[in-house]
Amino acid sequence: MMARIKQSGEKLLLVAVVGLNVASWIWSSQQQGVIRRIRSQPVAIRFSGANSPIVPPAPSAQESPVWPEPPAQSAGRGWVYELFTPPVIYYDGRDRTYTVTAPANLTEGQPSLGIQLLAVKPELYPLQLVGYVGPAHDYRATFVRPQHPEASLVRPGYYFAELGLTFTHFEVKKVLVPTSESGPVYEAAAFALLTEDRTGREVWLDSRGPHYTDTPLAVLQPLAGGARHELRAGDSFSIAGESYRIEAVQLTPPEVRVGRQIIGLPEAEIHLLRPINSPLPPIRTQADKMPRGAAPAIPDIAAR
Repeated sequence: MMARIKQSGEKLLLVAVVGLNVASWIWSSQQQGVIRRIRSQPVAIRFSGANSPIVPPAPSAQESPVWPEPPAQSAGRGWVYELFTPPVIYYDGRDRTYTVTAPANLTEGQPSLGIQLLAVKPELYPLQLVGYVGPAHDYRATFVRPQHPEASLVRPGYYFAELGLTFTHFEVKKVLVPTSESGPVYEAAAFALLTEDRTGREVWLDSRGPHYTDTPLAVLQPLAGGARHELRAGDSFSIAGESYRIEAVQLTPPEVRVGRQIIGLPEAEIHLLRPINSPLPPIRTQADKMPRGAAPAIPDIAAR
């Protein structure tokens, strides 16, 4: 009995759903004509109290502001400066006077003391390998020292007492020339290994070019002319009764910080100098910290 009632209820629900769908379709079909008539009618917007069309306002002309010229200060028209380029103010401790230089009159690298920076260059290593002599089984390396005319012909094991360097290893190799365009070209090159007594560091020298240290040198000269001075950071010197000290030397970009000590002042005046003429000379890269045996592993050749 309950099963029949349940089946009858489901049939009635299905008939009601189908009837609603059919009625909805019939009503939608009848209203299509009304919808078409509404869409075909023009639409207009009317504003109360306005008989003319709306005209957008014309854009207002904007003028760029013009900054007025700065007024003269109490020091006069010569005292001019901009926001990020203030005048250079230099205090002379001997005369107890100030000197002001406007940015337009300031020359790049122009010092306000009695010396000028000519260049900043790398320092040559105290020993240079320039060649070798002798047969393949008994080479003697040829060393020279910068600013010294004599040459030294020595074998491995020689100790350079004045420099604190020990000549520990020597070899001659054929190395590939990287700039050749016609094909592989080799050249003979000598390699010498030195050991620094003070630091224990090993340094390889190459006979194909000079070797440099990691220390840059400042080349200075008095403004009035005279001898040039090659100085490292920390060196002190005197010119025309003035005492100077190199505070720092920078290779790239080249610049030097110099301190001038004036009697009566607790601290030195610090000045930044830049070169006034030629650029730096080119530096040839060397195998400074090359380990033993790291030279090009190509068979040795005789040097006769």
